[in-house]
Amino acid sequence: MEQADPAPFPLPSELGYIDLTLPTAAENLALDEALLNATHAGELPATLRLWELDHYAVILGRANRVTANVNVDACQRNSIPVLRRCTGGGTVLIGPGCLCFSLILPVSGVRPNISVATAELLKPLVEELSTDADSAFTIAGTSDIVAGQLKFSGNAQRWLSKAMIHHGTLLYDFDLPLISTYLTAPEREPDYREGRSHDRFVRNLPTTKTQLETHLQRAYNAQATEIAAPFTQVQELVKSRYSKDEWTFSR
Repeated sequence: MEQADPAPFPLPSELGYIDLTLPTAAENLALDEALLNATHAGELPATLRLWELDHYAVILGRANRVTANVNVDACQRNSIPVLRRCTGGGTVLIGPGCLCFSLILPVSGVRPNISVATAELLKPLVEELSTDADSAFTIAGTSDIVAGQLKFSGNAQRWLSKAMIHHGTLLYDFDLPLISTYLTAPEREPDYREGRSHDRFVRNLPTTKTQLETHLQRAYNAQATEIAAPFTQVQELVKSRYSKDEWTFSR
């Protein structure tokens, strides 16, 4: 008997929208998790959040090993914070010129399927970004968006029983050589990378932050809304998790 194709991911027809960057990387990671928890509790609707740090930070995926992904000496020497997020995926360097986006969605009754959800969630963004490009962008590996074979967006997810978060990065004016300064070769890589160094694997999109924000809002039909950000939980998560070496250096 042939196995049935997995059901498509139910992307909402309209999302709320917030553009909110908190002062530190720890607070921004905590806000993503707090929004996920609030959506899981039924307190928030489907939401698109955008943010961009004004300083550099290394962000580990939940299961990444510090010593296998991060040049810790260089980070310490130049006061680059190293943190660990609550989602999967690889280790990234973020900062000025790297727009971060987060989709926080209710998923009650939806069976977790990361590959299906990734494809469904990235499809409208890829199509929207391609409207300004000379050639269409594509999804490569597990969750990258590429131009040709050069990556400009990486993505990751976390699922709870009633909500999920999909968040990603978009490089548009990033100091790309810094990636090799603060990150080692990754412990795992997609086949299409073919062992390339960071410098030969990533690129910036020739666009602006304002244009990217517009593309993201259009892709997900996101409308500005009054959302009560859970700041109390943000500070609790920073204190209990994101500021703790026991969390960051747990692997």
